[in-house]
Amino acid sequence: RITYQKGLDRMLEAWKIVVNNRKDWRLKFVGEGEQKEYLQQQCQKLGITGNVIFAPATKDIEKEYINSSLFLLTSRFEGFGLVLVEAMQCGVPCVSFDCPYGPSDIIDNGINGCLIENGNVEEFAKATLKLIEDDELRKKMGEAAIEKAKQYLPENIMPKWIELFNNITN
Repeated sequence: RITYQKGLDRMLEAWKIVVNNRKDWRLKFVGEGEQKEYLQQQCQKLGITGNVIFAPATKDIEKEYINSSLFLLTSRFEGFGLVLVEAMQCGVPCVSFDCPYGPSDIIDNGINGCLIENGNVEEFAKATLKLIEDDELRKKMGEAAIEKAKQYLPENIMPKWIELFNNITN
């Protein structure tokens, strides 16, 4: 969703820093929302239009993750951050603001992704560039991400839900 909550304006600010160092990388937004036109205008103002792709929503989001090198999350807040788990299941390391609720429960900073102080655009760009520049680190974090995501598989989560429900009813 291309909405205010997702903080994509902050992502574009960070991406401007990335592009200043790595003009060969592209940022891809997949989805729709009320901020799309505003963000396209922001790309023009920042001079990064050629480095940002706006793609329509897709039912095959797994394909998008598999074809990605990184997943970036600049949300102002999240309920849980399921998109992080989805990306991690596909071996994609994540760079995320440590926004209220979710990312710090999912990402082990420096192991399977990077947690950045919420709103710190410069540090977000720095962490993104570090992973862009270090193929081996990106691969290692991607492998660790796959392992972390296994914690959220139904066969691992459902017994916990059943135990919770049983404790509530007893």
